[in-house]
Amino acid sequence: MSIPEWRILAILGEEESLSAVEIVQRTAMDKVAVSRAVKKMLDKGRLIKAQDDKDNRRFALALSEAGRNLYSEVVPIAIAYEEKLIADLSAEQIEQMDSLFNHLDQVMSS
Repeated sequence: MSIPEWRILAILGEEESLSAVEIVQRTAMDKVAVSRAVKKMLDKGRLIKAQDDKDNRRFALALSEAGRNLYSEVVPIAIAYEEKLIADLSAEQIEQMDSLFNHLDQVMSS
C-alpha cells in the first residue's frame, strides 16, 4: 500500500464518507496523488464510490468491506509503531512535537 493510499484509508476509516476534494483538503495531499490513489483503491475493491445525494456532480467515497477489514488490520500496527517512536520521549517533548506538527499543518492549510 502506498503512502497516499494509507492516508486515504486512515481518513475514511474515521469518516463515513468524503468526496475527493474533501480528502485533498483534510490530508493536504496533491489532487493528482489523491486521484491516482483513489483509482488504485477502487480497482482493488477497497473503496466504494456513490453519487453525492446533495450534488449530482460529486461522488462520495467510502471504505468497502475489504477496505474496512484492511483498516482494522493496519491501524493496530500503526498505533504500535507510533507508540514505539515516542516511547523514549518525555511528555514535554511530545507536547513540543505536537505543537510543531500543528504549526506545520496550519502553514500547509494557508
